[in-house]
Amino acid sequence: MHPRLLPYASLILAAAILAPGLRAQQNDSAAQNPPSAQAAPDTTAAPPQSAAPEKKVWTNEEMSKMDPHSGVSTVGKEDHSAPSAKPGGVRRDAKWYQSEILKLQEKVTALDKQIAEIDAALAGNPTGDQKKSARPTGVKSDDLHDKRSRFKFQRDDLLDKIAALQDEARHNGVDPNQLP
Repeated sequence: MHPRLLPYASLILAAAILAPGLRAQQNDSAAQNPPSAQAAPDTTAAPPQSAAPEKKVWTNEEMSKMDPHSGVSTVGKEDHSAPSAKPGGVRRDAKWYQSEILKLQEKVTALDKQIAEIDAALAGNPTGDQKKSARPTGVKSDDLHDKRSRFKFQRDDLLDKIAALQDEARHNGVDPNQLP
């Protein structure tokens, strides 16, 4: 038997052994309480309460006043037609957009450099200090392909964020010439 199958086999064996015992316990409890004894109404007990509690119907106004992180789920699309979802309507200026875009562009530049180094290593060019390869001896070329694809995905994600910030800035009235 394969070692990986041992836990599954032990679970099946335990279920096969315990299942008849559980059925016997259920049959014993049914024999101790005959159906006629179970069906007799108890006149001393309080009348049964309704099983379903009353349901509250929420209006759109009540839902909009609630905290979105309160755990209440709604059906359908949210209404994003309000000018600002944040209280107070925080309006950002061109300097804020410039600084955020520049931060993201610096990250893109760093990722471009790392991708270029990986491409050079994959092409067989020496890496590191030209005397000794910077790649550890245990790293395979497949690992470099995987690392390159992760860096490329991060780079594309950052470029999408930059485009979204530029689009948001234009919608908020910032002149496109002021953005990097």
